[in-house]
Amino acid sequence: MTVSYWSSVQLAGMLDGLAGRYPVTVVDNAERVDPDTRRVCAGHRYIAIGRNAGFGYACNVGARESASAYLLFLNPDCRADPSTIDGLVSALEERPDAAACAPRLGRRQIYGGATPGLLPALGYLLLPDSLLGSRCVWATATRARAPIAVGWASGACLLVRRAAFDAIGGFRPDLFLYNEDLDLSDRLRANGWRVLIDPRLLVNHAGAQSSAATVDTANLWSRSTHRYLGRSWRSTVVAAILAGGMWRRHLVALARGRRGATFAPQFTAQLVRRRTTTDPADDPPESCPSTACDG
Repeated sequence: MTVSYWSSVQLAGMLDGLAGRYPVTVVDNAERVDPDTRRVCAGHRYIAIGRNAGFGYACNVGARESASAYLLFLNPDCRADPSTIDGLVSALEERPDAAACAPRLGRRQIYGGATPGLLPALGYLLLPDSLLGSRCVWATATRARAPIAVGWASGACLLVRRAAFDAIGGFRPDLFLYNEDLDLSDRLRANGWRVLIDPRLLVNHAGAQSSAATVDTANLWSRSTHRYLGRSWRSTVVAAILAGGMWRRHLVALARGRRGATFAPQFTAQLVRRRTTTDPADDPPESCPSTACDG
């Protein structure tokens, strides 16, 4: 299934790539019915929510409309070959202890990684991504040549075992956009399941291009990441260490002429705001800060 928000152009390419091999449910998060999206979805199940309810909420709506043993969550800006999806299914069938499996996502695309706790945060601060591999909090490369267990896997293309998904209540709807996949992976692992990456499988993910309009990705991601991490002092320490690792990468990117390459300034600003605003009730509600959101 996929979530659309004024995503007709990207959605058409994604659906064409599936070659009609699988039943697809499209959940439309637009505030009104988008005729272009509805036209592109002809022949597929189409559900219009009538409001921008967030990525996780929309995924839960689509999941309830399916009776399949496996649920594939796929962004409109992903291009997945049917053989890749077959490979994800095979990976879960071969590993009855695993609840979810994701492929690698294009060149330098974050496909998952380690759960952002204290030790992974220190590794992210001190070591290069190439050395960390899949142990990086936000991993883009791995030396593995077979399915490996990870802390979390990206929801851009994620196959989940239906029984496990239902048992934990699906995605957390109060994470409006970003980090729903980290939270889902956490809860799956807390219930005794493994989360896998199969590096033999590859899906091309454009990234932040699912919607026709723009969104303040850096601030939305930063706010959602802090909401996911929580407000405890331990989580604040983890966030501060992660911010240090982000700044190290940010400065390297600037030295190489890549401006705006990381979210370090926005992440740090959100960290300061959360520590100077002590009441969790003061957290702004998760919502899209512009006219579009990219799931």
